[in-house]
Amino acid sequence: APPAWPAPSANRQAPDAAADSSRHASLSLLPILRCRRARRHARLRPARSKGIYLSRSSGTDTKYQHYERLRIWTEGLPLGPMEILIDGNLVNKCDGPPYLVGTEDNDSDKVIPSGEHKLTIRVKDGEGWLEQNFTISGA
Repeated sequence: APPAWPAPSANRQAPDAAADSSRHASLSLLPILRCRRARRHARLRPARSKGIYLSRSSGTDTKYQHYERLRIWTEGLPLGPMEILIDGNLVNKCDGPPYLVGTEDNDSDKVIPSGEHKLTIRVKDGEGWLEQNFTISGA
């Protein structure tokens, strides 16, 4: 004979007042937990993953052509001010995205001179600046 299944009402339990009140207590703690999480995030943010990245040149070699725009993006940093320097000379200052060396205009053709150069990117990070250097080549 097949096993006897319990009646559906046998699995149900009467609501427990203690369980219900603990649920409401845990819901009332959400704002406190969110505040703690925000403070923890602010404290740990300097140690978390941050990065500055460059777009690649479109050619098969690694040299940027005079018509190309070198684009920059960040990871783990708030959007904000960025300074872009080539060989120590300020080329562009951006208040926010899009971040690129020069501008989109034709005036920025050849903003990356021929040969190898030191590209320095500075990004505002809280009270200070995060700085990273790259070696780039213009065609």
